[in-house]
Amino acid sequence: MPPGEILPALQSGAIDGAEFLGPWSDLALSLNKAAPYYYWPGFHEPNGSAECLVNRRAYETLPDDLKEIVAAACEAENARGLAEADWQNAQALAGIETKHGVQLRRFSDDILGAARRAAEEVLAEVGRSNALARRIYRSYVTARAGSLAWGRVARHAVLDAQLRFPADQKGMAGD
Repeated sequence: MPPGEILPALQSGAIDGAEFLGPWSDLALSLNKAAPYYYWPGFHEPNGSAECLVNRRAYETLPDDLKEIVAAACEAENARGLAEADWQNAQALAGIETKHGVQLRRFSDDILGAARRAAEEVLAEVGRSNALARRIYRSYVTARAGSLAWGRVARHAVLDAQLRFPADQKGMAGD
């Protein structure tokens, strides 16, 4: 549904819930006016891949150095966009309860497990649909397994340590 139709659909009861990218975007759409609860985590998170649409014929006429510049600009914009979204979502989340009266609630493990199983079934079904889908699915499963293994000892471990042992805010830079 188009973004401008989400709030009226929530208000009318046509839909029971919605999410549009994260708290920063959700607040920009005023979804908090009709939805007093903010459930997390999103089943589709984390995400945030950007896209760049370029006329193929025009791109193919570029010399290699300009093609490299286009690629570098796309990579830089994607990184900047992800960083901006992380920052803005953190700011929006910080005030979503205090300024807007929205209650944060975590989905139960039962719901998250059911969503995971359903997603796995859909992915496997699509992955069996044709030769290209099988190749992509096998590559995805292999990449995900490696990413999860690394994530356990990298991202997840660092985030877990930060949550369990929060930094003392005294003595931080600028004090």
